[in-house]
Amino acid sequence: MRYMMLLPLLLSMGLAQGEQPDETGVWLPQKLTAQDLLYACAASSLSSQGREQQRYCRGFISGVEETIRYYSNGESAVMAFCFPENMTARKYGDVFIKYASRKGTDTSRLAIVVVREAFEDAFSCSTQEEPAAHR
Repeated sequence: MRYMMLLPLLLSMGLAQGEQPDETGVWLPQKLTAQDLLYACAASSLSSQGREQQRYCRGFISGVEETIRYYSNGESAVMAFCFPENMTARKYGDVFIKYASRKGTDTSRLAIVVVREAFEDAFSCSTQEEPAAHR
């Protein structure tokens, strides 16, 4: 619990050292790592830059979710996901933050890989007796 209280401070320190907006103020990193995405998702909503990073996070994660839905339909689907109907981009972001913040999660990998793992952990149809996102 103590570590969760320190998480916002550590994340804000990381943002200062991470990628910064370009001269137009746009923050759109390429080859985003899960750590970079975690920083964006946990950015402070007290500043316009923080709110922009949160919107980027939610858009990125929503894009992954839509891509999974697209490719999960049809005969070539490898794994089925059971996404709840009432999920919002913010809730998907919370699922990612919870998963990526776990001890042992390698956040140096590409963000899309870790987001997919978070979704697999939370929304795998084989674990839908009790949705993992609400544990």
